[in-house]
Amino acid sequence: MNGCHPNASCTNTQGSYNCSCNPTYIGNGFKCKADPCFHYKNLSDAKRKITYVTPDGSGLCDKQLPEEWYRFVGAAGTKMPTTRVPAYRCGTDWPGWLDGAHPTVEDGEVFRKVCFSDRFTGCRYTEDIFVKNCGSYFIYKLLKPRSCHSRYCILLQFSFHFAADPCYHYENLSEANRKKDYLTPPGSELCDYKLPEGWYRFVGAAGTKMPTTRVPAYRCGTDWSGWLDGAHPTVQDGEVDMKVCFSNRLSELPVCKYSTTIFVKNCGSYFIYKLHHPPGYDSCYCADPCYSYQNLSDANRKSSYVTPPNESLCDHILPEGWYRFVGAAGTKMPTTRVPAFRCGTDWPGWLSGAHPRVEDGEVFRKVCFSDRFTSCRYTKDIFVKNCGSYFIYKLIKPHSCPLRYCSAD
Repeated sequence: MNGCHPNASCTNTQGSYNCSCNPTYIGNGFKCKADPCFHYKNLSDAKRKITYVTPDGSGLCDKQLPEEWYRFVGAAGTKMPTTRVPAYRCGTDWPGWLDGAHPTVEDGEVFRKVCFSDRFTGCRYTEDIFVKNCGSYFIYKLLKPRSCHSRYCILLQFSFHFAADPCYHYENLSEANRKKDYLTPPGSELCDYKLPEGWYRFVGAAGTKMPTTRVPAYRCGTDWSGWLDGAHPTVQDGEVDMKVCFSNRLSELPVCKYSTTIFVKNCGSYFIYKLHHPPGYDSCYCADPCYSYQNLSDANRKSSYVTPPNESLCDHILPEGWYRFVGAAGTKMPTTRVPAFRCGTDWPGWLSGAHPRVEDGEVFRKVCFSDRFTSCRYTKDIFVKNCGSYFIYKLIKPHSCPLRYCSAD
């Protein structure tokens, strides 16, 4: 038993353990809460636009709106206006607008005042709400207005562009079993054959984008695993058609015996995919592991840490999976020899080769484990991936003890 939060991962250390919140959750590991940037509700009513004039006698009200985080999408627009909105707009009598600028990403969750306009003043009364910048969109923790008819308004900027832009009209795919390293249990194969055609974004436990290198069969919760045959487009490329390959047991050569064509778009901070049903009944679209990993944060993993006598640790109980070095552990594996009796173990493991570039995708690298006499007493082949601002490693159990993977700043 440990004191980690249910939405946290536990990492054993000598005589203790560390807790770190899972992806899409924030906190110290002992207390984790859902990151509202991944846990919100959409408001898409076109009547919320500031250009919508409320017909006589048909004013709507947000009095029944549950207190939660919301994002404005679709026909409603993308964010709240920051200048006065006249009365009798946004499908209500007293429209609500944000009295202050939107925050930056670095600001986190901030208080902002919402003013509700009547016929005589731009701020008949106010409500205090939270606002957060999630990078490519804003979310708002809305409260019930204290009177009717009052309603939160939306600013529709560049409306002709947004109306047709799929970057604001998509569905989320967030299942953890879409990850490319998820091994499909026998008899539990899933299929995207009934997936409605439309634009989709990979989020949360699924990761953030489709892999661009071959995925073996029986991964991603299915038999035939689907991966993108080519590099992702740039923002300037717009919507591009690309081939998705589906791997099965017989497709070693050629690696793309079965395929379909989809559209892909770069929305700046994320990608979206126009998916349709794949060519087989046992096929599924896979997702990238850059946001589906476990953290390793022990300070005694660092290559500068000298192992005390008789206190050697071992990674023989480390589950196979993707890992990121964070916190006191540093940020990545060392790429030069680490002497014996470092990193909290006797035989420390270091990466024999340079880290990959983002465009390299997932690459094989050899890990060498040093003993007192040689820099490479044992080796293990692992996958390494550059996720832009950090690296992740698909680690496997060493074949003997005491061996342990090292980290560095």
